[in-house]
Amino acid sequence: MLVLRKALFHRDVEARKVAICGYLMILKKIHFLGKVSLSQSQTSVSSQASSSSLISTQVKADVYVGGSNLSAKTMCLEIMGLLKRALMQQGEIRQLLYEGLSDVILQNISLKDIILELLLGQFEKYYIVDNAEIPINFDMCFQDGKNILEEPLAHLITSIHLILLEASKGTSDDDLEEDYNESAQKMLEDSLQNLINRMCEIDINDICVTNKDDETSDENDCRGG
Repeated sequence: MLVLRKALFHRDVEARKVAICGYLMILKKIHFLGKVSLSQSQTSVSSQASSSSLISTQVKADVYVGGSNLSAKTMCLEIMGLLKRALMQQGEIRQLLYEGLSDVILQNISLKDIILELLLGQFEKYYIVDNAEIPINFDMCFQDGKNILEEPLAHLITSIHLILLEASKGTSDDDLEEDYNESAQKMLEDSLQNLINRMCEIDINDICVTNKDDETSDENDCRGG
């Protein structure tokens, strides 16, 4: 785990990719009873921490949970906390993570809640909830207003869609309706449906992704002037 943690924050992008793949492989094998949430994981890093710093994870554990089950939960929370930090890295790292998380769910559906919670936080950075004409802030997906893709949004949405498909298969009658209504799964299902409905109503020319060099002229075109 320490080797992967160091690799995840290495200056070499390829080393970071190896770390992502390693963590995803571990998540496929982690099994435990009960549910976990990102809110249960509190990752603290000192102000002078380097990329190789150790991360302390605090877990709210039920006193009735057995040792092995608790160990699996602790490891899961630590990994998910690290992957959340990885979302702040390069776009190619995030793309690898998005693709890998949907593969994790195919082998370990028990992690659907915490993975959807992670992806919901990322999706909300770009999704415009109100009644704006364009439901996605496309400019945020590009680097400094240039035509350099920074956020692989298509891979993010595809990953969410694939995970929701698998999650819907695993929904049981034992799940509390109130828990489901407040879950990341329900929020993402509603958001994606809303996104589809709104995108179907706009014209492709209405999606004004501006370029920093000619931002003024693009804005005038978008306004019809």
